[in-house]
Amino acid sequence: MTTVADQKKDIRSAEKNIDKLEERIPMADTPMIPPAAQAVAASRSTKGAPLFVAADLDLVAKTGVQMDSWFFVSHLTSGSDRLDLLIHYMRLTPPQGNPVVQAMASVLDSVGGKFVVEERNYQDSETTLSTASLNVQTPSGGLNGDASAMHVTACFQRININLTLAHQGPLLAALGTGIIPFYGDINYDYALPSMTTSGSVVVDGKPYQVAGTSWFDRQWGRMGPSFLHKKWTWMGICLDNGIRITLSDIFEGDQEHAFATMLHPDGRHEIVDVEPLAKGSTSIWKSATTGRRYPTKWVVSIPMLKARLCIEPFVREQEVVSPIGEHKYEGASSVVGQMEDKPVTGHAIVELVGDWN
Repeated sequence: MTTVADQKKDIRSAEKNIDKLEERIPMADTPMIPPAAQAVAASRSTKGAPLFVAADLDLVAKTGVQMDSWFFVSHLTSGSDRLDLLIHYMRLTPPQGNPVVQAMASVLDSVGGKFVVEERNYQDSETTLSTASLNVQTPSGGLNGDASAMHVTACFQRININLTLAHQGPLLAALGTGIIPFYGDINYDYALPSMTTSGSVVVDGKPYQVAGTSWFDRQWGRMGPSFLHKKWTWMGICLDNGIRITLSDIFEGDQEHAFATMLHPDGRHEIVDVEPLAKGSTSIWKSATTGRRYPTKWVVSIPMLKARLCIEPFVREQEVVSPIGEHKYEGASSVVGQMEDKPVTGHAIVELVGDWN
């Protein structure tokens, strides 16, 4: 039987190994497509404000990047049960060394208070990531389709997920363009945040027929070899009035930069400043496995929108303990607050990555 002490020993070993890997990794030699060319390819135009991402075109796997990610969060019901799912496929490509393809899934039964998460890591040769069409396949599942309809699976020891997703509404481009600065490097990020979802889920042998909505997030780019020793928060917020918000809060030295992109149901984007989250983060939870200390309650203040949102996980214990040391927190959460002097409610995913010690 594996004890918490055994898990901590394995974690320390994994973190030492990734530190050694980072020490010998310079920046990638293979360049990404230049932003200007990416903008022309995405928007098929050289006029107007540049849009650097396209829903269908950019679903395919990318070359010349250090991180290539397909991320799904689903808010589903099955009879009287409510399940929040996360499925993530990501390829991490060191400039020197072999790529690692991560497959991860989690299921939160917020009514029963049960959280299950599993992660597997594969060599690139064990997987298929197509640069011609959306086709990402690993021994633990994958995804295919296009921006209008996708089929997503996750097959682990305790978790089995089979979902069909159909996109509804406009694309959400981070910062209105789909390009964001990230610790001195360029990253591309967009979401299809309103995908109708149905399918089946099995957790520890218990089957569910599910229906609801999903947020699909697509991201790729370059991350310096020290990014795991940084610290940031990302939130994907779905309000019941149809508004979708992608929010980032990034620590860099003694600076904290917080900003958000709000997508209206008609496709309009608003780029807004956010009060740094550290001021409104409370209810610290310390993981017994990794020792990391995560805030589990946030007050998000967006003065330009007269918004004050209280965000709190349905269950506090939602840490993802990674076999290769990339531990993080992925908290399915509730949202209650005000915006433009009107009450709002909804749900969110809160991601805490990096050095949360």
